[in-house]
Amino acid sequence: MPSMNIYKFSHVIDFLKEYNADQVYRNKREYYFRTKYPALYAEILFATSFLTNPSFIERLYCFTNDIKSRPVCICGNEVTFSKESYHGKERRYHSYCSQRCSMFDMKTLIGVENASQLASVVQKKKDSALKKFGVDNVSKAESVKQVLADKKRAYWDDVYTRKQFTSSGLTRKQYKHRAQQYATTQYNRYKDLLDPFGIRGRDWHIDHVYSLTDGFINDVPINIISHVSNLCLISAKDNYAKNKFSHKSLEELHDDFISFHRNKQKCQTVGQSCWTHG
Repeated sequence: MPSMNIYKFSHVIDFLKEYNADQVYRNKREYYFRTKYPALYAEILFATSFLTNPSFIERLYCFTNDIKSRPVCICGNEVTFSKESYHGKERRYHSYCSQRCSMFDMKTLIGVENASQLASVVQKKKDSALKKFGVDNVSKAESVKQVLADKKRAYWDDVYTRKQFTSSGLTRKQYKHRAQQYATTQYNRYKDLLDPFGIRGRDWHIDHVYSLTDGFINDVPINIISHVSNLCLISAKDNYAKNKFSHKSLEELHDDFISFHRNKQKCQTVGQSCWTHG
């Protein structure tokens, strides 16, 4: 049996391979040690008795690296043992207990929370982008813009395709139809507010500021999505250009709805400008 006096984790792996134990799954290595080398197994357990509910691979790591207590972070909390190797590195204890501690320590050492914030790194990125794309930032390159746009389009196409029903059981078509019906009732009730000059028609549309598409995806109730606080008069050209885009957030949609009912005087500002939240 090879000497275990040199405390290196790699020696344990070599030890296992020498005895053809590399074919044994990790969760059976403990069984291998316990049955084939009971004295060594007992020694490993005794030397790592300070650990709480450890995996056997963690015991091996501590034993072969002569670790007598669980390592701690700069904040004093215990760090965890990596479950798997990564970037070609063997298993080991993490250096920090959290990303916050890692960023704090880096800021203390080099003055920034992330190495990418260093002036030298920022300049290197700019030089690389200029050399490869002719711009100082990769995101400004037309080819990159196209890739990002394609990914965004694919994502939303997937969202639109996969979602078939609202939480109330309405299909996309039913949701749109009922929302438009409710919007008509709101228009008739608040026509003086939404369309004081009566120009609604072919060239001017009543539009949902928070779009019906987003309303369907986020299960917004019909009485909220088509409430007067979410309707406005816009030109047909602007409406077609807007398409499925929302000019207010979901939070703003609910805030406007609540505000309208709390103080109906505020509704006078709704019809004056469609793009308040744009």
